[in-house]
Amino acid sequence: MFSPTKKIEGVAIWHHSSHEKHSTFRALRSGILRILRVFDGEMFKRIRLFIYTLHEIQSRLLPEPHWYLSFLAVDPEHQGKGYGGALLKEMLVNIDSQGHPCYLEALGEENIGLYERYGFHVVEEIAFAGQKMWAMVRDNRQ
Repeated sequence: MFSPTKKIEGVAIWHHSSHEKHSTFRALRSGILRILRVFDGEMFKRIRLFIYTLHEIQSRLLPEPHWYLSFLAVDPEHQGKGYGGALLKEMLVNIDSQGHPCYLEALGEENIGLYERYGFHVVEEIAFAGQKMWAMVRDNRQ
C-alpha cells in the first residue's frame, strides 16, 4: 500500500502455497546465518519447531492450493485508521478473481474481528509454548 507520506504505515506478506518449498539453500539465501548469530542453538530449535508446527497445521486444514497471509502489521501510530483492512482488501480482490481460498494465523484475539470482516472464519485454536493463535480460512470460491 502506497502512502502519501512516503512512510510505511503497514505491510502485508502473502505467499501462494505452490511457492512454499522449504530447503536448506533457500534458508541460507534468506539470511538464516545472521539469525543464528543472534539466537542461541536452543532458541533456534524452538523457532524451527514453531514454524514447522504452523506449516503442518496449515497443510492439514487447507491442503489444496491457497494463499497464505504470513504477516500483516500496521504501525501503532496508524492502527484503527483502516490500513489493515485496505491491505487485506487489495489482495483479496485479486485472490477472488483467481478462485483460491486463503489461510492465516491470527495472533491476539482482538485481531479476529478484522479478519472476520473480510470473510475469514476461525477453524482451529492453536496453543504453542504458551502462545494462543487462531487458524483462519477464507473460501470465496464460486
